[in-house]
Amino acid sequence: MRSKQARKNYLVFLFSNSIASLAAGLFSPFYIIFVQGFGKSLGQFGLSIGLMALAGAITSYFAGRHSDQLGRKPFLIVGGFILSIIVLAYTLITNLFQLYLLQILNGVISSMNSTIGTTFLADLTRRSTRGRHIGRYLAVTGVITAFSLMIAGFLAVSWGYKIVFYIVATLIFLSTLILFHIKEK
Repeated sequence: MRSKQARKNYLVFLFSNSIASLAAGLFSPFYIIFVQGFGKSLGQFGLSIGLMALAGAITSYFAGRHSDQLGRKPFLIVGGFILSIIVLAYTLITNLFQLYLLQILNGVISSMNSTIGTTFLADLTRRSTRGRHIGRYLAVTGVITAFSLMIAGFLAVSWGYKIVFYIVATLIFLSTLILFHIKEK
């Protein structure tokens, strides 16, 4: 790590994103089924996923560029709060147009968080140990995501998918609150 503060920020970010990874694992299986259920065809399903991917691809460059100027923390916090609202909004939509709109917003925010989160990790680490620290981060969050994917089905059967969406939104919100403990210059 670059400094003692960088190490603390790394641990805060890892903890926050461990909670977010738990949410992502719970969300992923139902999200796909939910999105697929809105379309009448695989073409509409593909379009909704494609819109999300395209919005994310366009956003990546601008998110990274603006975070270089304004800092990483504000984007990560605002993005986390917006993402929790987007997850809740999925439980309220009633038509395909609303789904497409949410998919675009989800793509923008998810891409922004991913781009800036990865850049933030690079900021915290020394070049000589960057791979090890980012690898550890991805291993921890990946294992948490994998386990939550495994239990997601049981939760949906027990409680229904809307409850899972509420849990996911709450977890994302809580993980975002933790980011306030990051100290950025």
